[in-house]
Amino acid sequence: MGIFDRVKNVAKNAALDAAKKAVGAFSNAIDTARGDIPAIDFDEWSEISIDNAYQEIDDEQMRALEEQHRREAREAMYRDLMPMHMELPTYDLSGAAFPFGPREYVTLTVPHRDETTQKVLYEEKKYLADDEALAETCKAISLLEFISEQALISVQAIPVLKTDLKALQPVTSCEDIPPEHFVYLSVNPLTPTGRMPKYPISIFFDTYEGIESGSHGSIDFLTDGTPAKADISYWVNRSGYRASFRLENGSPVLTLLMSLGYTNTVIYRRPKASI
Repeated sequence: MGIFDRVKNVAKNAALDAAKKAVGAFSNAIDTARGDIPAIDFDEWSEISIDNAYQEIDDEQMRALEEQHRREAREAMYRDLMPMHMELPTYDLSGAAFPFGPREYVTLTVPHRDETTQKVLYEEKKYLADDEALAETCKAISLLEFISEQALISVQAIPVLKTDLKALQPVTSCEDIPPEHFVYLSVNPLTPTGRMPKYPISIFFDTYEGIESGSHGSIDFLTDGTPAKADISYWVNRSGYRASFRLENGSPVLTLLMSLGYTNTVIYRRPKASI
């Protein structure tokens, strides 16, 4: 799905444990608020669909349950990935106008394991944005969303697709787990033939708050710092959308907007340039 899928895989088991605790913590509150709702047994709850499990819970309780679940899963995940440290990115960021400058950042090292043997195949370093890198990344996101807004002026019946930039927080300390919403830079590996990749730098962000609101996405940069490719997913009132940007005549343009669901639907496709 989004920018943290690979990281979240590390916390799969921890997330299940957190869900069990969250269900137990909220069962009494649910019984008190809605006397006709029995306490939820986790073993039974895990065997039925999420929709059925939540159908008797009002929106406020569901949001609180999801928030506690995410918080506990996040804390368990980062405990496994700690400690963090300050490190200079392995790519030279001084020669182009990247949102991240050539300095040390709080660095999170994520091991990628073989699913069968659990042997570490490689380690991915995530360089977390400080105040300055966050501000520059927000400018890049704002530019893309302005481009999207202009392209969709004539498209009807879609909500405003904007990232809540105020939700993103800088990371400057190695002592505490990162905030829920942050930005990080990843240096892409060399190609199988040992050449520099087309997009050496990727930046990821996440303001996802659940199926009711939020967004997450990635921006890939050319060696000169041009934001050449981006994909941003949005959730508005339980509806999902994905905007794709690609480079055209030296500048990023919105090429595709899709409505996400059981069957993804194309809402907008950029017309091919006439010759």
